[in-house]
Parts: sequence; structure tokens; C-alpha cells
Amino acid sequence: MRHLIITAANFPAEQCSKTIGYPFELRSADYLTTIQHALRFQNRFDSITVLETVAKQRLDYLEQAGIPVVYSNLQNDSSNKGINEVRHLWDFIKQDKFADGDIFVKLTGRYVLLDTRILDHFMEDSEIVAKDDGDIYHPSSRGVHTFLWAFRKRFLREFINSLDRKSSAPIEWHVKAFARSRKARLLPSDTKLGVVTCLFLSETGLWKRAVC
Repeated sequence: MRHLIITAANFPAEQCSKTIGYPFELRSADYLTTIQHALRFQNRFDSITVLETVAKQRLDYLEQAGIPVVYSNLQNDSSNKGINEVRHLWDFIKQDKFADGDIFVKLTGRYVLLDTRILDHFMEDSEIVAKDDGDIYHPSSRGVHTFLWAFRKRFLREFINSLDRKSSAPIEWHVKAFARSRKARLLPSDTKLGVVTCLFLSETGLWKRAVC
């Protein structure tokens, strides 16, 4: 079975600009855009879920968007946001209703899914499909993009079990290093994943949107 998980991190409106430098109204509008585009691909997935990783109370605007919302019970205990995110992911997909061989596509909320070509790269024995991040980050490409990647349940379980949760290294580096020991499809950086990015550029204080 195939599942799409859209991660979200909603801070209270009064804290949003202060914490993130981005007004709640614009941030929530971005999430709704993500959801609206994802709904176009319902026929490619057996389920689509919004996984909220910060807010613990129901958010009306998400509840009314047309996709089931799950509020993670985990706290964001690590200063490494990527480690927090994969812990939230595993806490959700470790449920017995998901089989070990199920495929999960993880999309960061506020990014826009243009198509589902990432699924086309999965072979019968593939455990992970991800793209080298040298097109956006350092050309040495030590990591893979985790704003859109796909994996089987068993891959994430074994990755979590091996992960150094005290590490300050980007989660993108950890994923790529672990994937090299698995049956992975690591796509070159010039491959198009089919997603519009939403990257914050600290140098300019602006958000970069580009097709990746």
C-alpha cells in the first residue's frame, strides 16, 4: 500500500512571527495550498494524512481542509529539527495497521506536490527513494532532500534504531549515509522530484520557491 504523509508545524498565531519570522496567516495559507494540490493525487495513494508536529489542540483550518489530521503526542525535545521530524514520522507509522512493506511518501507542508513521479522510481526491492541535495545545498551533496522522499516502513524502523539522536548533523546526511547500506534509489541532483520548494534564505530573509 502507498501512503502520503504531509508534515505540519503550527505555532500559536501570536508566536508565529516572533518564532519563525513568518505571519500565521501566510503560513497557514501555504499549508492549505499544499493540501489542495495533494488532493489531486488521491488516486495514487491508499491514504493521505496531515501529521501535525507542534500543536496539540485541534486546528480548525486544518480540520476543514479535506484530509485527516493526526496530532503527534511527542515533544520536540531535540535541538535538531530533522531528528524531531523522523521521530514524529516513526511514532505515526509504527502502528500495526501499516505493513512492513508499505511505501510512505513524506512531503513537508508548505511545499507543493506537482506530480507523483517519485513513486515511479520504486522497484520491487527498493526500500528508499530520495534525491541528492547538491542542487540546492553544497555541491558535495552529503545528504538527500527530506522535504520529499519515500521509504518503506521497515526502512524507517531500522533507520530510527540506528540513529544517533544526540547528533547535530543534518538529518539529510544521516538518511543518505544509512541508505547507502540498504537497497536504495538515490537519484542524481539534476533529477526533478516534482515539488515546489519553500526554503527560507537567512541571508535575505526571503523564501525561495523553485521547482525541484
